[in-house]
Amino acid sequence: MKPIFLKKINCYYLRRGRTHAVGHSSDKTYKPPPVLRSLENMMDEDCPKAEEQSLLLSMDTEASYPQPLTLLWRVIHCSCYLCGGISFFVGSMCYFPTMTEFVAGGWWFTVGSTGFFLADLLEWWTNNRVGCFMDDAYRRSFEKSQGPFLDDPMTLKGKYQRAENGLNFFVSLCGSTLYLIGSVDYIPSTNSLNQGTLLFIYGSAFIFCSQGWKLYRAGCTYEDTPSNRRFSFSNWQRDPPGIIVDFMSGLGGICYFVGSFLFLPRYDTDDFITWIGAWWFQVGGTAFFISSLAMFYRYFFTTNYPH
Repeated sequence: MKPIFLKKINCYYLRRGRTHAVGHSSDKTYKPPPVLRSLENMMDEDCPKAEEQSLLLSMDTEASYPQPLTLLWRVIHCSCYLCGGISFFVGSMCYFPTMTEFVAGGWWFTVGSTGFFLADLLEWWTNNRVGCFMDDAYRRSFEKSQGPFLDDPMTLKGKYQRAENGLNFFVSLCGSTLYLIGSVDYIPSTNSLNQGTLLFIYGSAFIFCSQGWKLYRAGCTYEDTPSNRRFSFSNWQRDPPGIIVDFMSGLGGICYFVGSFLFLPRYDTDDFITWIGAWWFQVGGTAFFISSLAMFYRYFFTTNYPH
């Protein structure tokens, strides 16, 4: 069996050679010698097979969009997110003046940030990077389902529309990455508490901006008329658990943003400020925990996914 690319080249030149030879006038039909005629007949038999194999090869490299979120995928993703919500809820308690368990708090935050990071990475890589990053296998399917409602892909607006979802979820991933690094700095043995606090401020800003962006986009999504992009709160009614996931996560980001500022040395000058900062942390941890519970309910107790 000959390589497919050789068959295609041979098919092209042999079929081209049937009509006219170089140096002959256009009214004289070129007759190949017996050896070439034999080779030509053999290629006639192989060319359809080559074209069929090439078509199958291209079909194998394409994937459908969006890919279904299987039960296993949801279990892994929800477990990571639940780990983050629970760990931040417990870890925030360690920063009240009556406890001051900074070692335990740093480790709880590190475990929780790892869970959030893995959950955001998995969520971004599955479906949500399509249109933005390393999506060649999904491009045709994506354009077939979403392209009719978007601008020309060659225009700047069209490119942004295709990349918007991926960029939105990537901002969430950046936030959880900053949380992870900052959490490690919160472990007293690293002697980087101030740096960890700053990273928590930056990470929190990424998170509440990302979640606010998701809520806005959810309000602009119409199932019956996808081309309509006007914001409406009524669109939130289509998926209340999903709205709770994003809203509570964004609220958690705001709380840790404010609390982290209060824990900076220039502001944390007495126990009263420490109490206020710890309460902001605790409210933020509670919001993250509620967000993870809403995700658990959405994945396993609604009709949004096959069970």
